[in-house]
Amino acid sequence: FNVLDYVEVNQEGVETMAGRVREMIRHRGAEKGVRPLCQTFEKYSVQVEGELTLEEFTHLVRELCGHEFGDIEAEILFAHFGDRQSSLVWMDFLTDCVGDVAETTERLQVKDSESKKMVRRVEELLDQLAKELCRVEGDNPDVAHGMQTMRAILEKFDHTRSGVLKQREFANAMRAVPTQHRLSPADTDVLWAWFDKQGTGSLECERFLVGLKEGTYMRRLTARALLATPRTGGSKTAANARARPQRSRAASADGDADPWDLPKQRRPGPTLEPDQP
Repeated sequence: FNVLDYVEVNQEGVETMAGRVREMIRHRGAEKGVRPLCQTFEKYSVQVEGELTLEEFTHLVRELCGHEFGDIEAEILFAHFGDRQSSLVWMDFLTDCVGDVAETTERLQVKDSESKKMVRRVEELLDQLAKELCRVEGDNPDVAHGMQTMRAILEKFDHTRSGVLKQREFANAMRAVPTQHRLSPADTDVLWAWFDKQGTGSLECERFLVGLKEGTYMRRLTARALLATPRTGGSKTAANARARPQRSRAASADGDADPWDLPKQRRPGPTLEPDQP
């Protein structure tokens, strides 16, 4: 079996195999990041810096793409990507798979930054809703009241009673929230995109309620309520402790020993025999 002849004759099959490798490495880069991917390539570039031998390339492909690629497949890929040379410049191979590394890294960083902005905006909108929903006239904000109000609104627009809202129903529900400053259509779209990440065109009411309750504002209200709850266990213990001496004195007057006043019993030590003369 001559690898070079195979690559020459079966170009379509080789390109299909190479396409699978590209897709796997591209997915790995999107999942882990380009920099960790580069570090994996650098780890296997031992003999000549920046290059991979056939043996190094084989180990690399198996780590990134799994053991479905045996020695023969790795050799075919090595000949294909390395242009039939004795070594392969790994940066050229990586660029072939994921595109320009610097450009890919920048694109991923931008995507990550946009994701963080999205998270912050969703948190702001949920807190804005929570403040209005938990407001109770003449009293402190109430989480239970806010959750009940939001649940009732969602149920009102859940015409099928399925616990799921379509986008228009959700938008109507957001407009029905009793608030001084209603959410704009753009803000409603942000919430919709966040809670319908799979793009199914539907939103689960329970999932939205959980997200609302886990928002910063409601979590702070819940923690504040817990801290304000008076503790009863400590006062009972203190009262019992203060009552103990009184029981002891009363028992002494009757001539009965109180167990609180009994001294600790000591076990007798071993009897020592005198030394024999």
